[in-house]
Amino acid sequence: MKSILLKFSLFLAVLFTFSCSNDDSEDNPIDENGGVVSRYQIVTIDTESVSLSDEEYNGTLGGKPIQLSKTGDHELVFYVAGDASLGENELIITDLNNTKIKYEVVDAVLSQSVTETLTPFFTNFEDFNSGLSSTVADADYISNYNNMVSYYDNLSEGDKTEVARFYQVNKTIIDAVFLSDYSNVTAGRAPMSEIDMAANKLLVLKFKAALAVGIVGGTVAVLEPSNIIRPIAIGVAIAGISSALDYHFDLIDNNVNIIQLKINSILGTNGRTTNAVLSFTDDVAKTVPFNIGAQQIVDSDSGSQQEYMKLYFETKNKLNAFVAKVNTSIQWVNNNIPLVSFSTIPLVTLPDTVTPEGYDVNNQIMQNLTLSINHPNLILESANLQSDGMLNIKIKINGTPSSLPVSTTLNYSYADDFSNFSGSFDIEVNNTPQYSGQIQFTLSGSGLVFPDTSNVIYPLYNFYVDDEAGCDFSNLRFMNDVGDNVFFYSNKLIELMNSPIGTVFQFSGEYNCYDGNYINFTVDAQNGTYTTDGFNFSEYGFSSVFGEGTFIKTGANTFSFSGTMPSTVGSPDGGVYTAQISGTGTFYP
Repeated sequence: MKSILLKFSLFLAVLFTFSCSNDDSEDNPIDENGGVVSRYQIVTIDTESVSLSDEEYNGTLGGKPIQLSKTGDHELVFYVAGDASLGENELIITDLNNTKIKYEVVDAVLSQSVTETLTPFFTNFEDFNSGLSSTVADADYISNYNNMVSYYDNLSEGDKTEVARFYQVNKTIIDAVFLSDYSNVTAGRAPMSEIDMAANKLLVLKFKAALAVGIVGGTVAVLEPSNIIRPIAIGVAIAGISSALDYHFDLIDNNVNIIQLKINSILGTNGRTTNAVLSFTDDVAKTVPFNIGAQQIVDSDSGSQQEYMKLYFETKNKLNAFVAKVNTSIQWVNNNIPLVSFSTIPLVTLPDTVTPEGYDVNNQIMQNLTLSINHPNLILESANLQSDGMLNIKIKINGTPSSLPVSTTLNYSYADDFSNFSGSFDIEVNNTPQYSGQIQFTLSGSGLVFPDTSNVIYPLYNFYVDDEAGCDFSNLRFMNDVGDNVFFYSNKLIELMNSPIGTVFQFSGEYNCYDGNYINFTVDAQNGTYTTDGFNFSEYGFSSVFGEGTFIKTGANTFSFSGTMPSTVGSPDGGVYTAQISGTGTFYP
């Protein structure tokens, strides 16, 4: 929607205060002098310690019935009619234990002509309109504004004078709807993150402030029974509602509510769909991906007790209550004033469900998160954010467990000004490394060379060993991934994680497999692609057939390798020939 032109600081009308009991149901009427007020004036009463339980209060001013509207927890407003009796008038709030306040009512006298008086009023509207968009909501606002202007243009000179008096007396309050500057509304330093908690808190505060100004400025639309001032007041009320809605829509477009925690791509129990287990080794630090899921505000969040989520819904409910009152006035005006046809304002609604989006856990989020383990044989030694989205965690076995691995839960709880959730991850902790993980690498080299008359070279593309029953993988085993990349799973290569860079590992060794498992080759011949299942391991042993090779550690989790591999693939005479292989890889524990 539009952006409000922020030019002046808000200055509300003089507040008339009095003392009373702490509850509007207690019998403790107050008789106070409220001071001087004017005809056409919106008068604000600060009830201080009196809690207001109702939205509307009935009363009389100078013996004539009036209605007072609640605009804050301790604030009421009422409207002094243009025909109110001059001189001393007593306000009696019958619904507030007959609380009495005395006012001196004076007439409203214009200091300029009608046109000069109202020029700032219509200028504010025009400036306000210039910031509007082409959305349906803004189109309705412009239509309502045009209705108000058309209504004013058709008023008699005497009626226009009444409108000018109304604006002059309430100029500060009405101008505040258009010109209030909320830049001094703060909520702390904004963190450097995709989920800007401080910015979201700020939007809630500005939403609340803008609505409070709009309700006071537009309250005559609800309270004024006159068919002269009411359509003008409706225009002001709609502008106030539109201003507040700017901050509302900005807020609900954001992923405000953090609802899920994810470690190593596994969701915690409060968002879990599978029963995956996180595995750890005793007293060995492990770094894993660390993420949260956050979503926009939904209707079911209305029950939240988190400070700013609760404040948002309180403000939203006040907005809808005010919108309902203004709509009632719009319907009355449409039915009772010729040639006026305002559009009613839709109530604010929220979706029932939305899809969470993933974000890396950062320092701001980590400060609001607690991780714990409750098990007699386990100690959570450390759980620190290594970098955005990466958790470094170490768990230590305490005492002598009855069995291994030790199974329990890693518990978490999270709370910020909008969000509050808790859950757990199933974990297991072993006292020795469980040699599992993935080593991914890419092959290269001179390929398979066969000494036939055509001197054909079959470049090696990729290979794997089919991991089926009957094979002893105590030393080394291979598994395939489709394409250029190959995955190793190894009991020995886990040592890459804890060895100095430059360490050389031999990959020759005894390999026993007697159930017809194959090394599968895909080879590129000169005339196209040729695929075969290669040779049977029941014919050849690992050490005698596979040849020699080495893995060299090149980084914390990286390595290179080179070696030879024999094969009968494409051999013109059925003999075994050699492929030179080399490559690089990364270990993923």
